[in-house]
Amino acid sequence: MAFPYIPSAGISPLGTTELSEYRPLPPPPVIRADKLNYQAQAFDSVFSDRDPTDAAVIEALWRVRGSGAAVRNTGARFLDVRKLDDKAKILLENEARVALARLVRRGDITITKITVETGNDWAEITVFYVNNRTALAKKDRTAKKRLPEEIA
Repeated sequence: MAFPYIPSAGISPLGTTELSEYRPLPPPPVIRADKLNYQAQAFDSVFSDRDPTDAAVIEALWRVRGSGAAVRNTGARFLDVRKLDDKAKILLENEARVALARLVRRGDITITKITVETGNDWAEITVFYVNNRTALAKKDRTAKKRLPEEIA
């Protein structure tokens, strides 16, 4: 009985000693994550270098209502508006009011005006408000939220 010949590792095409070409890995994807302070259970990235009331306004506009168990009644549902027609401006303004209702009820802010600008495939909500909790002389503030091009 003849045994098959198995060549050594450096001779056969299956065991060549050529090295593969080195290619650097692509950079990791950008992940938008908030820096958390685990002791205070707060967002450090939102509250750093800002007045806490202004940070609460920004957080309320960016939070998606109903996206988790802890945010069932806070935040806005801007992306529920699927068409930019005549009713869209009214619906987006109402969603901004719903998102900021908790801060208005507590007396943290007073909303002076909400404007909604729309284009062919975008919308931007601008909230003009007075920060009632700051000691600074200029209490008039502005917060904006631009919606992605998913609305058309």
